[in-house]
Amino acid sequence: MATIKVKLRPSSVVGRAGTVYYQVTHRRATQQITTNIRLQPDEWDAIGEQVVVSVADKSIIQNRIDSDIALLKRIVKDLDSSGVTYSVGDIIKRYKSLECYVSVLDFMKNQIRLMRNANRLGTAQNYEKTMKNFAEFLGGVNLPFSAMTEQLVAEYNAFLVQRGMVRNSI
Repeated sequence: MATIKVKLRPSSVVGRAGTVYYQVTHRRATQQITTNIRLQPDEWDAIGEQVVVSVADKSIIQNRIDSDIALLKRIVKDLDSSGVTYSVGDIIKRYKSLECYVSVLDFMKNQIRLMRNANRLGTAQNYEKTMKNFAEFLGGVNLPFSAMTEQLVAEYNAFLVQRGMVRNSI
């Protein structure tokens, strides 16, 4: 059975954010999967392997981490149940092949392009406003569709209400 840990590699430059990575260990072999998640050391709880509560975008970042870990655990479970001997490299290879996901913002950009090509400019403009608001809500984190949860949508709704949007606009 493989183990998966979430860790923060501090930056070698003082004052710069470190990188969150996943450490996968199986049969005494260890490999790392580097993410594009950047956090300051005081924003990371090393013992709990999670983002510190005081970070503004904690739920979005933690949701992305939880989604990645769930995917890795699912891969390990599938490999264990197959009965075939596997290595830590096999886990990483499967994860990387599944990592080529279409992100929510990339999907939205593609839909906007399709609307413009179909000369549906009003719809494209509405989609652009929605994408801009959602990107602002995400704070620069581009999520895969697997990270879209009911809780995330509720938090986005609260974000829009806080900005003064009325129910019909939301």
